[in-house]
Amino acid sequence: NSDIKIGIPTDFSASYLQDIVLRFAAENSQIPLNIVCDVSDKLHAGLEKDELDIIVAICPTKHREYLVRAWLEEVVWVARKDCRSKDPVIPLVAYHEGCEYRRRMIHALNSSERSWKIAYSGGEYSSLLKAIESGFGISALSKWCVTEKMRILSVEDGFPQLEQLRIGLLYKHNRIT
Repeated sequence: NSDIKIGIPTDFSASYLQDIVLRFAAENSQIPLNIVCDVSDKLHAGLEKDELDIIVAICPTKHREYLVRAWLEEVVWVARKDCRSKDPVIPLVAYHEGCEYRRRMIHALNSSERSWKIAYSGGEYSSLLKAIESGFGISALSKWCVTEKMRILSVEDGFPQLEQLRIGLLYKHNRIT
């Protein structure tokens, strides 16, 4: 198969990156593309196994094999727009265990000695957004993923600062020429 297989994280695909890749595909129809949307851990595994050629994914460390370019994304606490909850136990909306957003939320809350519980855990980006927008709980997203139905929660709202995410563009140089 001569398709170029591109892996994109689910939150990026729903936001802006999928539009860019699809526009590229439409403008360059002679280049056969196969786009896969999944969580970053699975995209890294796909690149390792030669199931993917190029990925954009979360890179928790500065040094990662096949990393070509990296940048930092701001991560923010979010809740439904009208949320004013002062609940002493923070209900979290999170991806499944192993997700970097989830790790950052739990680490920040534990470090600030705030009580929390997982109120909703899922693997689909759209279902997480729906849970946040419906007021089921509070979560963390990249700042550009915040929708008009959400508000950003700050230190003034009682939420600790979240660590930025390192995002990377990775490909195996010998496979892409």
